[in-house]
Amino acid sequence: MSLLLRELAPLLPLIAAVAVCDVAGARAEIKWPNDVVLDSHTTSGGPGLAKLAGILVEGRPQERWAVLGIGLNVAVRIEELPPELHPDAADTTRSSTGMPAATMGMTPADVEPTLTQLLHALEQRLSEPAHSTLQAWRAKDALLGREIAWGTPGADRPPLRGQAEGIDGTGRLIVALADGGRTTIGAGEVHLQEIS
Repeated sequence: MSLLLRELAPLLPLIAAVAVCDVAGARAEIKWPNDVVLDSHTTSGGPGLAKLAGILVEGRPQERWAVLGIGLNVAVRIEELPPELHPDAADTTRSSTGMPAATMGMTPADVEPTLTQLLHALEQRLSEPAHSTLQAWRAKDALLGREIAWGTPGADRPPLRGQAEGIDGTGRLIVALADGGRTTIGAGEVHLQEIS
């Protein structure tokens, strides 16, 4: 689903993620910055997170518009995918990023009603104050307390590492560093670290 928005909310990616969780159910969580996930321990028995939805915001704030894109796996059927994507349980697949991907397990007839629910949830969440969005997002934080890594793809240096500590008032990810310091991340891909 793609929506053109003329009223720009500063926390739009966070608002969209919370709205997706509203529709996807109690098990849905948010992996900063733009994925809605399920704990794959409950979907496939494996470690980590399984991607249920992805969110992308592109726009021109100076021109007062943005396009919000949301991809939600409502009715993905494992048997319709190539065999190499079937290694997990019946309700998971493997996403293009290699992260296990989850599906809501519904039928194609459920796609339109789910879209209607998502539009309603998004409209409600867009009307809420920023502190409500931040509180709802924090309650669904899939990375809180987890060891993570981040960095610039293709850079010649190893990724940075730390422990996710939630988000600040602008939606930036707060990370505790091994040396006792803290930093915030404004954008980019964050990866969970393997537990040895």
